[in-house]
Amino acid sequence: MTSRTYATLNANALGDGLSLDQGNLVVTTNADGLDFHRAVFGTQPKGTGQMYFETYFYSTSRPTGGLVNLLSVGVAQVGSSLSKYVGEESTSYGFRPADGGIYNDDTESQSTDAIGERMCIGVLLDLTASTPNVVWYVDGSQIGYSEIDTDELWVPAISIGATTAGDVSAFVNFGQRPFENQPAPVV
Repeated sequence: MTSRTYATLNANALGDGLSLDQGNLVVTTNADGLDFHRAVFGTQPKGTGQMYFETYFYSTSRPTGGLVNLLSVGVAQVGSSLSKYVGEESTSYGFRPADGGIYNDDTESQSTDAIGERMCIGVLLDLTASTPNVVWYVDGSQIGYSEIDTDELWVPAISIGATTAGDVSAFVNFGQRPFENQPAPVV
């Protein structure tokens, strides 16, 4: 019998000014005055099949709407830059919850309502679909979709920034605990 192996955030793929906590399931800032042009990637890249994970962004002192240009979640190719936000390069796709945009190559491809912090954001990478894609969900409802290249390895990716160290964080669940809103069985 083998035990299941779950992804975590990768301490070896961690952008400047970020630190990991809680068994590499929480990322936060460790310096003041950081924009969100930095990322952390997950372990266990995917080149076939599906991958699903959920993220919660939260802050300790920001007012509602105070997280614009500080958050992004999605997927990135293994060789993507750790000094760019998720969605800033052509090699990553990201949802920026505080402004409601889905980005690739620093261009907004879709717009939806901005969401507040502490909401469940699900990301489904589906490389088995006839058109491989990444889909974002908020509290179980689909809010965005992007077609992606299947000739690459993809990893979960998170970007955060904060004016004060430790003020903004993200918790990521890769399946170590039950998902809040998994949209379908992931193979």
